[in-house]
Amino acid sequence: MKHFKKITAIFVLLAMLPIGVFGKSNTVHGAKTGSAARAYNEGIYKLLLSIGVLEDTFGYQYTKGVTRMEFARMALRAGGYSTDGYTVKGIFQDVSEDNEYAADIEYLNELGVVSGDGTNFAPDRNITRLEAIIMLLRLINYTIPVESNGGYPNGYIAVAREQGLLKNISSADELSGDQALVLIYNMLNMNPIGFGSMDSAVPDKTKTILSQRHDVYSITGVVNANSFTALGSASTISEGKVSIQSSNGTGVLSVGDTDIDDKIGYYLSAYYKFDEKAGAATCICYELSSRNAVTVIDLSNIVSKTASQISYYPENGTSSKSTLELNAPVIIYNGVSYASPLTSISFTGLSGTVTAINNNGGKGANVLIIDAYETYIVSNAISKTETFFGKTNPGQEVDISKEKAVKYEMSFEDGTEAVFADIEENIVVSVAKSLPASPVTAMKVILSRTRKSGTVTSIDIDENGNTILELDGVEKFRVLDTTSMPKSGSGATLFLDAFGNIAYTEAKYLADYQYGLMIKQKYNRKDDVTEVKVYTRDGKIEYLKLAPKVTIDAIVYKDQQAAYTALNSVPQIPVYKQTAIDYMPQGIYPIRFTLSENNEIRKIDTPVADADGNVNTLTLYQYMDAADTEMRFHFNFDTVIGFKVPVNGNTTMLTFSSGVTDASLYEDENLYDFRGSASISSNKRYNFCAFKVDSKSPYADFLLVFSGSSASSSEGLCMVKSWNKSQVFDEEDEEILYVLKGLSGGKEVVVPIAKDYESDFAALNVHQGDVISFTTDIYGRIDDAEIKLSYDRTGKNVSLRLSENDGTSSDFYRTLDYARSSEFAILGAVKTRYEDLIRYHYMDLPNDNKTTKTYSNLMTASTYTDLPLFYAMIDGSVPITVFDPAKGEGEAVYVGTYDDIVAMDNSFSKHSTVLLKYKSKKLSEVIVYNNLDSAT
Repeated sequence: MKHFKKITAIFVLLAMLPIGVFGKSNTVHGAKTGSAARAYNEGIYKLLLSIGVLEDTFGYQYTKGVTRMEFARMALRAGGYSTDGYTVKGIFQDVSEDNEYAADIEYLNELGVVSGDGTNFAPDRNITRLEAIIMLLRLINYTIPVESNGGYPNGYIAVAREQGLLKNISSADELSGDQALVLIYNMLNMNPIGFGSMDSAVPDKTKTILSQRHDVYSITGVVNANSFTALGSASTISEGKVSIQSSNGTGVLSVGDTDIDDKIGYYLSAYYKFDEKAGAATCICYELSSRNAVTVIDLSNIVSKTASQISYYPENGTSSKSTLELNAPVIIYNGVSYASPLTSISFTGLSGTVTAINNNGGKGANVLIIDAYETYIVSNAISKTETFFGKTNPGQEVDISKEKAVKYEMSFEDGTEAVFADIEENIVVSVAKSLPASPVTAMKVILSRTRKSGTVTSIDIDENGNTILELDGVEKFRVLDTTSMPKSGSGATLFLDAFGNIAYTEAKYLADYQYGLMIKQKYNRKDDVTEVKVYTRDGKIEYLKLAPKVTIDAIVYKDQQAAYTALNSVPQIPVYKQTAIDYMPQGIYPIRFTLSENNEIRKIDTPVADADGNVNTLTLYQYMDAADTEMRFHFNFDTVIGFKVPVNGNTTMLTFSSGVTDASLYEDENLYDFRGSASISSNKRYNFCAFKVDSKSPYADFLLVFSGSSASSSEGLCMVKSWNKSQVFDEEDEEILYVLKGLSGGKEVVVPIAKDYESDFAALNVHQGDVISFTTDIYGRIDDAEIKLSYDRTGKNVSLRLSENDGTSSDFYRTLDYARSSEFAILGAVKTRYEDLIRYHYMDLPNDNKTTKTYSNLMTASTYTDLPLFYAMIDGSVPITVFDPAKGEGEAVYVGTYDDIVAMDNSFSKHSTVLLKYKSKKLSEVIVYNNLDSAT
């Protein structure tokens, strides 16, 4: 049995401060991607999760009842106990030895905390409020105060009220999930009575249960510096740390897994653990204080600013101006401290906000956080230099390369990560840069693909001089650039920035062609109207009527029923699916169309031939010859999609992140996304159909890509640690998924396996020590995998598998292909090593690349003398993964170094077998096998 862990008193950097209480207007934050305002019980959940009271596996059920066995585990862990090494004895008849909570229940019984009825525990019954109170007070040795107040049950209630255990707890008899969290949190904030001593009844006011039993402390104050900047000066804090100025002094904490480094200027309580050995304190979560008076002002609403106040229009629609008082504020402009006065900053033409913080209870805001963005509409992007040209100002080149900033961030408007390859024509780019006078340079880039189309119903000027455009009489937008303004009453497409402002307006869009996906057709006989269901470039699925006179594939139809028949008769569209052909459901196909002034479709091109027999303007690439025996095209272009369909900057791509044949899935507009061809990556597999407009051009103009497009990713090589020993709850499909754990590129990876691929993955018979390659779907789940290097547990040999396909040199999907100069791998046996060099024996591959190679061929030292020797230089930047079965299953796979490589000259029987992976003729990764069979 592992008893309560010994606690060592800690007093580091600052005096230990009492743990605060989560106010309902306050927030505890954890993950950097978390919301800015979580509910009260979610804040407590994060704290309890960080100290191991809860497990973040399936999602916490706040509203449901909590069973007695579930609460027993939570209480035991909150008390600082562990059941590691505990042997279940079968104390209660209704708690079987294979019950996952048995050890927790029996341990509490041995501690004298629970007894059930002496025979049974009723583990599945929901726990009552009184039962939970009794369990917690016994757990923290409050027995004497309870008895002094009358014992069971009134004594428990009296002590619980007196000590704050019932704070924010309802009087309901049955305990819900959120009430269980609050109850345990209140217990952790109680003062302890001497642990292990039942003769003391005086709480120790210098400690809390949280500090005594979990080594968790708090510091309350203002975040006055992060590793990038400080309030009013340059930062002296090392990377990954924050400084908090409290009434007791200044404390420096590691950020950990929180986003506390983004809260500079805020008054908060940070909860931290201290690593005595490392001499460092790490934040585990934090709570924003209600002491912070925060006002957020849109830059476009600011009327004037002085050293002592800001005059602005609120966002509540009133025309009355408001005044914000300032108290010699410290300015953080785009992430960096700015020493000059506020009046020296111009907000003209910028988007963003001023966040004014009063963190000390005085008069006026003393911190201003300014996020100010310049906005551009892209005409052309240059990947090599990471620059782009603005459309509204020809010749204007904007440099957003990472090398220009010490701190850099690029994302889409929804917060997801973006890369420069995502920048394409007509995308809106918002760029926030620190001012030239700043001590360091920061840059934040936000990409927006949001567009709105409709009729311009009015154009006005607001009180602050901003141009406001109204669309369809409903939505209003601020216009950033008035040079491309449409006229009132005309059709327009609005290109919006990340803040909902108009960056660019494209007028007369109704007459232009646009691409979409036809999903359904229906004819209303009563009204003689044909409607079609289309996913449009506006990012939504909508019903559009056909114009009374409509042209379909160069044929003019004045009969609506005949037009419906024509659209409903388009043959099924073939989709190239890796090594096979699939077909989209009947009636679902890509189209090119135009709209009339009445927003009716007046012309449609489908993937069929014109009436005169010529190929029309929407041409489907042919995949097979007449006999369906071989591919008809195989171009040689840098960008790869399937069998190298040629694309350029004008190619439009519509991604559909699901399967091909299920018609019902096409109804979900959340599965679609229009993207540019720049997001297509080399050496990735795509399921697609391709079309072109210009018959004389080799380039595809429209691509429909399935299974995630650029969201699908290849993780390269991965050394397997395990795959079936952990499970996660997938919120997308509400399913429990298996998880692959391993090392890839020198980093730990934990990747769920798609449910529909689970059986195929199991059939691979993957074991620890195997090296696999895999791809993921749009949700980051493995949807395809292949063993590249297999480890034979019995013979302790390794085998290189070049391909699971036909093994020929033209096999496009081979990841480890010696015939390709861009990416290949070599398996060798290390002869000698010196400094950062290794010399290794290499067995050349035969012409039959399909043959699996195993190093059981090299059984004796004399065998090696006939093999060629090669050199490889392994510098410190090359990730090294090591598999050493002698270390035991839990530690056999680990991130290694050059020193883990063993040469024959030192020990022939223990030498390392290495897999050297090259990419673009450069060594990119090394995988090391140690302690294989002594004969190998």
